[in-house]
Amino acid sequence: MYNGVKLLGYRGQPNMKYEIDPDTAPIVEKIYRDYADGAGMQEIVDALNGAGFRSVRGRLFTINSIRHILRNRSYLGEYRYDDVVVPDGMPRIISDGLYERVQERLAYNSRGGWAAVAAPAREKE
Repeated sequence: MYNGVKLLGYRGQPNMKYEIDPDTAPIVEKIYRDYADGAGMQEIVDALNGAGFRSVRGRLFTINSIRHILRNRSYLGEYRYDDVVVPDGMPRIISDGLYERVQERLAYNSRGGWAAVAAPAREKE
């Protein structure tokens, strides 16, 4: 059931279930696809803001808002309220495969990306 938490890609009303918002769900899909395909977060932010899109609170997108979207398991259909987690408790917007690709890239980039991988090789020279 809708718990008052607004999420990009969904709409809801009290005492009703979350529904996919046909106007904003494609934005979520695009964010995931672009990041999985190699676009940087700043590049995604600039593209969304440049196209006139706004966050669920009507603000400009930021790297933090993109990072939050990319880590949010709600887009897999996982409903979470306090300590309760309900798999398939919401309509799914993205696939498991796309989510996993994004998580792998986020983990890789959190370790410094190519710069961190190349640094030990340079030290051996």
